Amino acid sequence: MSNGDPGESTAFCSELPSFEEVSQVLQHLGFRLVRQMGARTWKHVPSLPAQYHYRHQADEMCEVIFLAGEDHDDDERALPTHQSRFFGWSGRDQHLYQRIQSELSQHWPLTWQASA
Repeated sequence: MSNGDPGESTAFCSELPSFEEVSQVLQHLGFRLVRQMGARTWKHVPSLPAQYHYRHQADEMCEVIFLAGEDHDDDERALPTHQSRFFGWSGRDQHLYQRIQSELSQHWPLTWQASA
């Protein structure tokens, strides 16, 4: 899905939930972990936190990515202060995705916005 798609959004979180907590909530919502990448550090560019990619079992186009730590914008734009970040793609069922956003927001202090 390209940036600017109405079904693509990001959420900044003022807390750093554990991978286990996030996985448990997402599994309850019908997601499965499909990919993970460890944190990466480089000498001259900002570090990248660990990433966890989840896909919904009933709608393979509905995805959530959890970044377990603060990240920085590639274009050097200022991002809101955050300890972790979620990215989401709505897939075919916008109502399902709205429910997922709502459920995640009940567990953690998230500020959702459409991706630019």
